[in-house]
Amino acid sequence: MKIQSAYNQPKGFALIATISVMVLLVMMALAMLSLSTIELRASKNGRAMAEAQANARLALMMAIAELQRTMGPDQRIS
Repeated sequence: MKIQSAYNQPKGFALIATISVMVLLVMMALAMLSLSTIELRASKNGRAMAEAQANARLALMMAIAELQRTMGPDQRIS
């Protein structure tokens, strides 16, 4: 009579399960890395856009100031 126990499972199951979990963890790490790369790129683009808008706003204010300065004291028609 043969006694069955938990130790009579097929050989190699633990190795395959461990490798499967490790592959899953590596895939998750790669997904996180690519997501952080995309977010970093988007952050740089947003920062450049904000700087360009600030420069445009400053140039507009300087142009308006120059127009007001050259118009002289009579500014009713402008």
